[in-house]
Amino acid sequence: GKKGSLVIFPSLFFLLNDEQLRVEKCSSIKCYRGPKTVFVGSFSRVTTVKGVLLDQNQYIFVANQITGETKKINGPELVFAGEYEVLSNVQKQITLTQDEYVKVLNKSTGQIKVVKGPTSICFEFNETFLQEYVQKGKSVDKNNAVLVRNNLTGEQELITKPQVFFPEPHHVIIEIRERWRLENHQVAILKGKDGQYTFKRGNVEEERAFFVGPDEEIISVWWSSGIDKSSKNLKISLFDIRPRFMWFDFQVRTLDNVELLLGLTFFWRISNVEKMISVTDDASGDVCAHARSMIMHAVSQVNLETFLSNSNSICSKALFFEGELFYSDRGLAVTQVEVRYVSCADAKVQQVLQEIIQETTDKLNQIVKHEAASEIKLRQIATEIEVETQRGRLLEVQQHHSKVEAEIQGKSEAQKIQSFLENLKADLTLENKLELLRVLKRNDALSSLSEGSAQIYFTPDKCNLTIESSSSSK
Repeated sequence: GKKGSLVIFPSLFFLLNDEQLRVEKCSSIKCYRGPKTVFVGSFSRVTTVKGVLLDQNQYIFVANQITGETKKINGPELVFAGEYEVLSNVQKQITLTQDEYVKVLNKSTGQIKVVKGPTSICFEFNETFLQEYVQKGKSVDKNNAVLVRNNLTGEQELITKPQVFFPEPHHVIIEIRERWRLENHQVAILKGKDGQYTFKRGNVEEERAFFVGPDEEIISVWWSSGIDKSSKNLKISLFDIRPRFMWFDFQVRTLDNVELLLGLTFFWRISNVEKMISVTDDASGDVCAHARSMIMHAVSQVNLETFLSNSNSICSKALFFEGELFYSDRGLAVTQVEVRYVSCADAKVQQVLQEIIQETTDKLNQIVKHEAASEIKLRQIATEIEVETQRGRLLEVQQHHSKVEAEIQGKSEAQKIQSFLENLKADLTLENKLELLRVLKRNDALSSLSEGSAQIYFTPDKCNLTIESSSSSK
């Protein structure tokens, strides 16, 4: 017969090994399991059912519709439902590796259990997954920790001991937390459950690496950003205490009512993190807002020409003056301010300003050229002075040498004359000796003249001179 068919006449049914015949009469149900031949009387409803074959990793639940009891049958097995039994879907055993676990909820008692690998598990009829299927254990090492919450007490715990962590039945894993590592110039601020701040500094060895505790959080602030500092959209979680710079543009008006767009560069740093976080949540915004107020006031006291000539000085004096405590009260230090550019808000005034700047530039270029030419001339004069100085020194040396040479020659000549006079006869008077010496000197002079092309002229009063020479034959 066919499945669920009504048998009107008595019939025979031949069952195979994996078949079952369910025979339903008015007040009873009877099952026959093959292999066998079954005789069925008239007016019976018969159904041929295939048995459910389970392998060794499968199981199935069988529910009794009369008693309400449920039993579990593990494979390998060929399973048939009894007269008043219903089979569930085939279930597969869950195999867990060494780093896996599963949370199982008992729907009858509400109890939760954790099954850890390596193992294979089969659920009972009233058990189910508490979480999504199989979970991986969480690796805890020096750089990673696990934050868990105890559902019984509501308390949180940070697991930092190196291990593969499996939660307890009443534990819920909130998140994996990484160890924070700070550079030497960084500072982190932690807020505890009591609202108190703890400061971690990268230049302190025992503070530079840490986990955020279960009841702690990293303080983050939002700073103003952009060229005009109009929006607080820069998130800061680690505070850099190195010197830094930032640009800021805003409008000012001079004493002669010229509206200018002023671009500044601020060089600043965080000098005291504790004071900063307790006073302000927008350090960059405070720096620029206060500077804008002070500089606008300073610029309004001078005309355009004065400001253009002394823009850096005016801006610096507006910010740095004795008694200024605005920045130090906020744990900040502004070390320098520089003007990047100045432009007019009005295009026509800007054109005039550009012409003024061009004229000033031309004047400066001319001054530089003049100074360069003057410097060249000064160097030439200095060189000439040095040459003349050295020449004067040379003359002095030459005069000194000539004097020494003349003195030597004079001494030599004096010795010759003295020797000549001493060798003359003693009966000659000194006047005669000197006259004789003069005659000899004239003779030497004439001898020298005769050897050259020189000419000698005698005056009338010298014509009576008598010149004698042993070489007069020439």
